[in-house]
Amino acid sequence: MNVISIDDYFMGRDKAYPREWSFDIRDNAELLLKRVNLLLAKFYADTGHPCPAVTSGWRTVEINRRVGGASNSKHLSGEAIDLRDTDNALDEWLLSPPGRMALVECNLYLEHPDNTFGWCHLQCCPPRSGNRVFRP
Repeated sequence: MNVISIDDYFMGRDKAYPREWSFDIRDNAELLLKRVNLLLAKFYADTGHPCPAVTSGWRTVEINRRVGGASNSKHLSGEAIDLRDTDNALDEWLLSPPGRMALVECNLYLEHPDNTFGWCHLQCCPPRSGNRVFRP
């Protein structure tokens, strides 16, 4: 099983936008990826599905605005990731009992799949509701 690297997460944006990048963002991203890769290892062990591609990692304010992200998006601070999930396999697993347990074990939060068609949004900090599976 492949893992998501820090370069996969930053998608070259750390180099393209050095004025907006910071060591705090990098530290947040490293913590996020540690948790996400652990979760994806559990997903692979349960389902055999390979590691999905990153569709959105860290975003600058301008990129976030262009993609229609929330003004308080956790992508801005390196605390959120979107993964390709066109067949909904990851989202469906995360809503199952083993997936929900993995969210808790990995200390991750999932935006409800009703809001994320074709991708899976995970973040390493709780939303305002505190729910593991949340709606923005």
